Amino acid sequence: MTGTLTEVRRYPVKSLEGELLPGCDLTGRGLDGDRWWSVRDPDGRFGSGKSSRRFRRMDGLRDLVARYDGEVPVIGFPDGTEVRGDDPGMHEALSTHVGRPVRLEAEEEVSHFEDGPVHLVTTASLAALARAHDADVDARRMRCNMLVDTPDLDGFAEDEWLGREVRVGPEVVLRVVIPMPRCVMVTAATRDLGGDADLLKTITRVNDGSLGVLAEVVAAGTVLVGDRVELLRWPVPSPWLASYADAATRLPIPPSPLPSRTAHGRTGGSGSIRVQNEGAGLNAPVLALDHLSPARQPVVRR
Repeated sequence: MTGTLTEVRRYPVKSLEGELLPGCDLTGRGLDGDRWWSVRDPDGRFGSGKSSRRFRRMDGLRDLVARYDGEVPVIGFPDGTEVRGDDPGMHEALSTHVGRPVRLEAEEEVSHFEDGPVHLVTTASLAALARAHDADVDARRMRCNMLVDTPDLDGFAEDEWLGREVRVGPEVVLRVVIPMPRCVMVTAATRDLGGDADLLKTITRVNDGSLGVLAEVVAAGTVLVGDRVELLRWPVPSPWLASYADAATRLPIPPSPLPSRTAHGRTGGSGSIRVQNEGAGLNAPVLALDHLSPARQPVVRR
């Protein structure tokens, strides 16, 4: 399979609208600066479109748009004003907007990612969803980092990529880990899009509640719009994928952090995606499940 990278989107602040980029660096954590900031309430929970142990639903977040000015996040408000993250008035502006005391804070020990670092969606999946939904589906509803044009594929194409590696441009290699589970965020109205109350129901009906895939970074580098996207690896058997987290806990050797460049003053560490050591990483779950011979075990590229 080959395709073309048609959109790169980064979300400087979790749950806010993001920025469309011509390209972006990727490190072990994902897109440089993606979801590095969050709107946080006094008990430490992150602002989101839903409530859970880590997240608190905060109305109005999707009306805000975030971008970077260098290393500083800048948030645009519905009245057209913009406030920089280093402006002392930022916390008050956000609190007024969401109607509760909040602060803008950078990621610390707890990751801002809900399910994984890099989110890909294909145009084939969007087209299949639109047919089932009987209406066009804007890619922005999916909040993906990379939109891949796949004119030769049909259906929910990226579901077949689980366990395989994908090269994006000449440098970046991703490993597709799990399908992207969907939540009420896909139905929410934003500054530019109206609400779509039935979209999540359609996704649940036609694709078990997921659309797109999540991937981890195997080889860091830079991606640019227009880059070739190529599927590289043979598929890992689905029983391993179905219990990905469980299999990872059985690794006899702890995985090592992916070396990465400094990004916005940060290096891989807390919250970084960790990949397996060469010769050990996938051997453990492969051998434990007795699916593959040693000759077919992958080697992690650096």
